[in-house]
Amino acid sequence: MTTNTAAITENPDQDDVLAAGIRDVRMSFDYGNYTDALNACEVLLARRPGHAEALLLLGLISFELEEPQRALLLLGQAHETAPDVREYADALANVNAQLGEVGEALYYAKLATILQPHWMGDALLPEKYSKFFEGLRNANPHLFRNRAQRLLEKGNAADALALCEKQLELTADDIDTWRFLARAAQEVGNIERVLDACEFLSAEEDLSADDYDVLARALAKVGRFADAEQAHRNAIEHEPDNPSLSQSRIRTLAAQYGNTDGHLDRENSAWVAQNLVTTASPSQAPTPAAVGERPLRIGYVGGELYGGPLADLLAPILTLHDPKRVKIYCYAANARYDTASESLANKSARWTDIHGVDPLTVAQILRGDGIDIAVDLSGHGPDNQLRMFAQRPAPICVSWLGTALPAGANFDYQLASEALLPASEPAGDSAANVYRLPKTHLAHRPFNAPEMVAPLPARMQPHLTLGVMAPLAQLGETCVRDWAEILAAIPNARIVVANVEGLKDAAVHRLHELAATMSIRERIDVADLENLDPDGYGFFDHFDLMLDPQPNSRFLETCRALWMGVPVLAVAGTGPLGRQAADALSAADRLEWVFDSTQARIAGISDLAGDLGALADLRAGLRDEIATTALYDVAGFTRSLEDAYHAL
Repeated sequence: MTTNTAAITENPDQDDVLAAGIRDVRMSFDYGNYTDALNACEVLLARRPGHAEALLLLGLISFELEEPQRALLLLGQAHETAPDVREYADALANVNAQLGEVGEALYYAKLATILQPHWMGDALLPEKYSKFFEGLRNANPHLFRNRAQRLLEKGNAADALALCEKQLELTADDIDTWRFLARAAQEVGNIERVLDACEFLSAEEDLSADDYDVLARALAKVGRFADAEQAHRNAIEHEPDNPSLSQSRIRTLAAQYGNTDGHLDRENSAWVAQNLVTTASPSQAPTPAAVGERPLRIGYVGGELYGGPLADLLAPILTLHDPKRVKIYCYAANARYDTASESLANKSARWTDIHGVDPLTVAQILRGDGIDIAVDLSGHGPDNQLRMFAQRPAPICVSWLGTALPAGANFDYQLASEALLPASEPAGDSAANVYRLPKTHLAHRPFNAPEMVAPLPARMQPHLTLGVMAPLAQLGETCVRDWAEILAAIPNARIVVANVEGLKDAAVHRLHELAATMSIRERIDVADLENLDPDGYGFFDHFDLMLDPQPNSRFLETCRALWMGVPVLAVAGTGPLGRQAADALSAADRLEWVFDSTQARIAGISDLAGDLGALADLRAGLRDEIATTALYDVAGFTRSLEDAYHAL
């Protein structure tokens, strides 16, 4: 169906300016410069509004830019404007063929055979859009779905989600597209779209174990824990031997209960008994003489080594590790690899991608690298490697940043601090021994923080603003009951909750309903973090004081709040999950802001709020006071960490 240029007849309306514009678009198009082609096409349309030639070219550009519905619309408009011209039917035939719309493609292909060629012939229509049978052979009705699947496998969920939405414009009932969309939407935090996808899937067919797991995690995100529990149980019932499904349930239980009354310890013990079977004996420990001849080889193993809280906290430590004392190996179990991953890789002696690799093979990789101490960063977190640690990949296995979610058996040591895990409290089943670092289990280096601390908001408004920063689902009845007591005692106070995950109506409505049951709905605001705080610090400009939540305490948020001059008032909770803020405040020499009850915290809030002048002075000087404490001494903490490795 290629155009026969010899048969082109002279057109009395031939326009040299139009021809020049078409050639400009074609030149950019043929070289793949679609932005330039689009600009040239807009110039063409400005000169000849509504002309079929411009509509055709704009349609082809839209198709190349993966906008198939817009492409078909524009090409259809071009054909309607000039229904007797072959090239417009040719383009419609080819695009429909590539999209797998065979009926439409054959209709326009047959139509094109009886139409007249355009006066510009091949200069108008790019060659590949006149090769109908080639387009038909390459037909791919699921073009965007397949691309989305590949992007998901690489950890690029945002682009995968966009491609799934494009695919649904073409094949609205495609089950696999909805399945990929659910996973992509889960990764980017579009929980409403996850629920839409799971509703479609459940109506069309029985959900798979993975589908139920995605649904459970989405329900947990918006605080629908009873529904999430049922979805988790459905997933486990479908695949009872899949340990990752029960770990997903443990994460949901952590969000709901923390480790109140040893809840997580019991779940962890049950998971360990069912899923961790050691098939390898401990590796041979290095002799002191051998270690003295070289740096210790430390293997950091995690499933979230990409842009996020873990990378923010780990990156400066890797930078400051002394290569004469330790040699750093990173093992990334996450599919996503971004600029933060690249930065971590550059700070390591070796970076190994272990995503999707079976536990036995990963353990062999660590042994092959001669790792002396393998350090777990994930616990029961996403893409964790607990089953790999059960294979004893190194002479010494240590649980560190994964301790917030009980880490399971087969760890020789758990790294903590006295504030995080007091010696008087049993460690449970997570490790054989607890090694307490001198002052804190972690340190923080502020990144992209504003140079100036904002003035105290209460000096400029009639109320005191108490801030809360945590995932909305983790703010349950315990938190709201505490808030009700605080607001009853401090009549001029309001609570502003930072919506750190940007969740929409369902999660916000749930929190408002909880507040209404406690008669404090009118004194609770939920603010979108994305709009107010793109760099992680701006939100604190709006807080006079910050309330650390229970049962899931917050470490990084506490560090950032203190740096911005905002006192953080915490109730010491249970286990590492409940003591994150207590550990940070202890390291910042502010233990007076850690209380043993809600009533004691109310008294502390009243004392600070009773003198706004003193509170404003405290805010202005707090950064200078805490900057030299252990909480922000990353270099000193890194030395302590290295000392611990050598002591082990």
